[in-house]
Amino acid sequence: MAHYEKLLVWEKAHALMISTHQAAKRMRRVYEKSLCSQMTRAAESVVTNIVEGKGKSNDVEFARFLRISLGSAHELEYHFIAARFSSVIAS
Repeated sequence: MAHYEKLLVWEKAHALMISTHQAAKRMRRVYEKSLCSQMTRAAESVVTNIVEGKGKSNDVEFARFLRISLGSAHELEYHFIAARFSSVIAS
């Protein structure tokens, strides 16, 4: 079994996922539930792709999953921008 827990990138991605879930809980408008769902799924994708990639048999495949994870991180970044812009996260 690959020890993804020892990776700094996994630790940071895991913390990001937890923070995203906490922010999503503070979203106040019912019609923003789709944005909340997209945010949490993107955050989960960041961390799960790291875990899945670490379990692959070679570094080339692991690198591919890290690129996928990075794409999800960019998606999540935009979701936070959209949430801030529309002021859906309560102070």
